[in-house]
Formats: sequence, C-alpha cells, structure tokens
Amino acid sequence: MSGTSKKDSYDVFISYASKDSNAANTIADKCKNLGLDVWIDSNEIEAGEKWRDKIESAIRSCDVVVIIISKDALSSDWVNKEWSIICEEKWSRPKISILPIKLDNTITPPFLSNYNEYLITNVYDYDEVKDSIVNLLNNKYSVDYKYISNNKSDFELSRLIDRIKYLKKTVKMEGDEEKGSQDNG
Repeated sequence: MSGTSKKDSYDVFISYASKDSNAANTIADKCKNLGLDVWIDSNEIEAGEKWRDKIESAIRSCDVVVIIISKDALSSDWVNKEWSIICEEKWSRPKISILPIKLDNTITPPFLSNYNEYLITNVYDYDEVKDSIVNLLNNKYSVDYKYISNNKSDFELSRLIDRIKYLKKTVKMEGDEEKGSQDNG
C-alpha cells in the first residue's frame, strides 16, 4: 500500500511489538479475509513518516483496538508509547472497543485489567480472536456490521447458487418425467 492511498478510517487497529509480528499479521490477515479494514504499522507507516502522528490518526479512526500483550511488548518503549495513545483515545472516546490478546503468561498491564482477554496457545485461537472482533463490531452497531466477504468467496457463492439452481431444475425435470411415465402406464 502506498502513502497516497491510505484510508481515513479503519475497523481494526493492531498494537504489537515487532517481535510479535507473526501473531499480529495472522490476526490482520484473518480480519482482511473477512473484508475488514485493518491498520497495522508494517503496512501503513512508510520510511520517514512520523509514526506518532500516523498512529494517533489511526487509533482515532478505528472501531476496535487489538492489543497484543507479551513479554516483548511490555519491554518495548515504542509499544508503551502506543498504549499511552490508546489510553488517551479511550478516555476521550469511550465507545472504542479494546481486545487484549496474550501470547504468553505475561501479567496483563493494569490499564487492560477490566477487559476479557484471549490467550493464544495454538493456531485455532486466531479464529476465536477474529470472531470476537466481528462480535465487537456487531455489538457496536447493534446490527450486522456490514456484508463481510471477499471477491473469491463472492465468486464461489455465486457458483454454488448456480449449481443449486441447476440441481433443482434437474430434480424437477426428473420428477416430471417419472409422473409422466406413471400417467402413461
């Protein structure tokens, strides 16, 4: 993504230490596969840009903040600065949703103690995280947040619908032929 095509709002903002980038990217990919707009610094901050300005802007414009907690995150000065920005935003905009994700048995920071957290222990836990993000968005808007899909699933759904229509026609024609042969007999 180039600097000129950045979005003005995001569904999800992911806060993480660089050593936890595999987990952050997995969560981001799962959300993107649902059609959600995800802000993750590796895709959004380019060389020479002021990271604090970009992060503040992204946090102000997102609905859900995913905070990845680990021993690496707790020891990172950059992550702690980012968490300060998140706290400031939560104070000024209480409706922003926060979802803490733990990668290890690190003690949860006090500012997150009121939130239900996930401990990721295996690859299947990422689907639960993804589902929680969608639920937070649905709860925020009190309806289905938006039609979440991607072009591949739209194409596959269209093919499946066409196949079902074809099968219904085939079954109906076979049923009509059987009725006709019974009437003639």
